Amino acid sequence: NQIGHFYLSMGARRGDVIAVIIENRPELIATVIALAKIGVTVALVNTSQVGKVLAHSINLVKPIAVITGEECRAAVDDVRSELLIAADRFFWVADQDTQNNPGKAPKGYINLAEKADQFPKFNTPTTHSVQGKDGLFYIYTSGTTGLPKAVVFSNSRWTLAYGTYGHVLNLNENDVMYCTLPLYHATGMVVCWCGVIAGGATLAIRRKYSTSGFWSDVQKFDASAIGYVGELCRYLMDAPPSDLDH
Repeated sequence: NQIGHFYLSMGARRGDVIAVIIENRPELIATVIALAKIGVTVALVNTSQVGKVLAHSINLVKPIAVITGEECRAAVDDVRSELLIAADRFFWVADQDTQNNPGKAPKGYINLAEKADQFPKFNTPTTHSVQGKDGLFYIYTSGTTGLPKAVVFSNSRWTLAYGTYGHVLNLNENDVMYCTLPLYHATGMVVCWCGVIAGGATLAIRRKYSTSGFWSDVQKFDASAIGYVGELCRYLMDAPPSDLDH
């Protein structure tokens, strides 16, 4: 809510787009929810993109601002001169627990955690005006030209996923979904998150997938479900046996 109120004060309105490039951590999810509450579509930029591809992905959706985590700032800095965004619309979040320590933003960036902390925690007044047809976020897919293509994911489409995937997964308040998938893709941000919300479960996220750290994390979080796509299970099966994988 604080992030939402802050961007309303900056003039962000329903239908605007803001590009977000943050790795799997709570600040990413909080930002997506905040901007959804004010009707702003989040461009979920692939955090591994750099150079020409990154500049293309951001400019493609004509965002009014960029929010970057410190872990992705170098890539944004490298293409900043190519981005069609006002100089005072680059926001930054430290790579740490920003609720307790917002850090100090580098030159040329506005510290989002620090600014948002000055705003109220009650619900933004815009929430009930956001409609199902409005864009929730953009997800990037491989384009036919070799450059990413942005596909809009509406609020109603996410709600449909919540009503199907969310309940098929049949999680409950005692469950923990462990997600190592990048949240800039639909399996993590839609399927895993829908299942957690539908069941009142807990979402445990890891910054990046690690075969060696997978089963220790499952034990650490007492996970009862995992989000998986593609090769993840093969990597786990090919790993040397350990006591943890039983």
